[in-house]
Amino acid sequence: MKTLSNTGLGLIKATIERVQNTKSLFGSALKKLVNSSEEDLTNFLNGNSGISDKPDNRILRLLTIDKNLVIKATTGKRFLANAKSTFKSYVDSNFKNWKLDRTSHATPDMPVNVYEIVADETFIQIFELLSNDLDKLCFTQDQIEEFCLTHHDQLVDDGYSTFFLFKENKHFFVACVSIPSDGPDVFVYGLEDDFLLGDGPHQLVVPKL
Repeated sequence: MKTLSNTGLGLIKATIERVQNTKSLFGSALKKLVNSSEEDLTNFLNGNSGISDKPDNRILRLLTIDKNLVIKATTGKRFLANAKSTFKSYVDSNFKNWKLDRTSHATPDMPVNVYEIVADETFIQIFELLSNDLDKLCFTQDQIEEFCLTHHDQLVDDGYSTFFLFKENKHFFVACVSIPSDGPDVFVYGLEDDFLLGDGPHQLVVPKL
């Protein structure tokens, strides 16, 4: 790899300093820089923080190459704490405990991609693989419920889960949808929860931008 210019080193230093007070973000940023290809590092130095159209296929495998999945327009009025008719098996009480039981804004039709997670990574490592701007990867809770209703056949079962990123109260959370024998359930985790998503074909749904 070519030696980085002073400008490049300055950008890396600034990025590290910006996240060094958050342990998991700091570790994720370092790992991403160390494992970057020449092309990825060039994009990073040029300030390209959009969603990657070429995520590492050793970690994520695109399942919707030939599919046009769309979450239709929503009003933003639904939220997951109140979605017991959709998630008949169980709705995590932390949606209420963490004060996530709130409406959002209306959204237009949104094309999405579905990925299979094929390596042991944490939530934040996987989402940051797709974009440095996590806001671009977020759904509203209404959109998450809509996807589960209209694209139920895209949800993984057999004890595995499908993950969706959303943001409430200026914090990022992950909705985890599974399909046990008695019907769908939904749990919520903090984005920075530190456990590995290995040992099975879990899935990830993100906006296609």
